[in-house]
Amino acid sequence: MKSPGAAGADEIRIKVKAIPRANKNQISGLMEDGSLKVHLKAPPVDGKANQALVKLLADCFKVSQSAVSIISGLNGRKKIVKISGLSTKEYHKIIDQITG
Repeated sequence: MKSPGAAGADEIRIKVKAIPRANKNQISGLMEDGSLKVHLKAPPVDGKANQALVKLLADCFKVSQSAVSIISGLNGRKKIVKISGLSTKEYHKIIDQITG
């Protein structure tokens, strides 16, 4: 997979590793393969963890929840997520702020 921004100037696709049943919802950092490591309080039942992931990413990247969609990995921990209305530059700036 190409780096974030491969989908277009105003839309990115990112790899995410979701970790459900965590103590809090947070982006924990970047993994070696470039995936975002995301902890979610919700259990992986009835789509609750996926809903929590969409909400968290929308809040972190300052886009609406409808701009965030899970393209693949609905039933697994490894996902590909599309975020519309976000440039590669904005993505990297926010990730740098979150991960320090």
